[in-house]
Amino acid sequence: MLPRQDKIRVGIKDLLAVIAHNFIWSGDVGIKKIVTVSWSQICAPKDEGGLGLRHLKFLNSAALLTMGWRVLTSNSAWGVFARSRFSIFHHMKSPYLCSSLWHGLRVSLPILFQNSKWLIGDGNSVKFWSDKWLDVPIVDKLHITISSAHLSSTVAAFISDQNWVLSARFRQAFPDLVKDIMLVLLPMESTNDTLIWEHSSDGVLSFSSAYDQLRPNFSSPPWAFTVWQDQTHLFFNCSFAQHIWQWLACCFGTSLSSTGSLFDLWDSFKHKAFSAQLRNLWLAGGLYVLMAIWKSRNKLRFENKKPSLMRVFRSIKAWLQFLAPHAPVVVS
Repeated sequence: MLPRQDKIRVGIKDLLAVIAHNFIWSGDVGIKKIVTVSWSQICAPKDEGGLGLRHLKFLNSAALLTMGWRVLTSNSAWGVFARSRFSIFHHMKSPYLCSSLWHGLRVSLPILFQNSKWLIGDGNSVKFWSDKWLDVPIVDKLHITISSAHLSSTVAAFISDQNWVLSARFRQAFPDLVKDIMLVLLPMESTNDTLIWEHSSDGVLSFSSAYDQLRPNFSSPPWAFTVWQDQTHLFFNCSFAQHIWQWLACCFGTSLSSTGSLFDLWDSFKHKAFSAQLRNLWLAGGLYVLMAIWKSRNKLRFENKKPSLMRVFRSIKAWLQFLAPHAPVVVS
């Protein structure tokens, strides 16, 4: 979905995806293992059975979609220029334009038009027949096959003094359509037409809304809530985790509170007063503890192997001893 001249960036995106895949499945970015669950499922939200990661493919597409939305709706000089440059709202005949933006826009615009709708103000910006200002464009509602290029009338042509003006002939020919049109309330005073995103409460397309629109959706498995409902208990409050955190604090000559949430723990953890080099080891140790707890949980869950505190202690100690000579000294 990126411009052809951006092959280097496409390569980087694919490389990052491979690194993420390998890390999730093997724990090593350089080792590839057999995949048993689709990457789209892995990147699904936790309540849909995923890990809550973000899929790079859909992140890229969401960025293009939000850029396209800004082109369609922004009243800035850049937005006005882009709409004119790419003939947006005027059939966009050219399949190719010498622009680094056009290829991404060309892909995202159909999605934007399908999922947005015009709120009528004065009707000057909205094509009566081909734009979506009812539930669907009128050409689709009436199955009109004539090219929309020949149906150039705007909604303003059917409004006078902010009231609908529909001819008797039109009313007789399209009675059901007339009912739908009359349900569209016009503002008391003439205002600009507004394009809104149909899937958000405020009518604005945000990056997160774009991502949710593009990513695959999965049904919520019955076990999802049970697995993710209490991360604080898993990583902090259970006795196994508490022993590890208190042991680590003792190794560094400090202490940690045994109450509160996981977020409280980490906030206190990262603000401990150490020298620059020791602070890096302290933070690295905390991250390793989280990984060690997660690995122990998975071994118990999937391999029925009882967790061993001594094994975890040895693993953390070996990691810190390996890291110590390489820990960068940050001068504040």
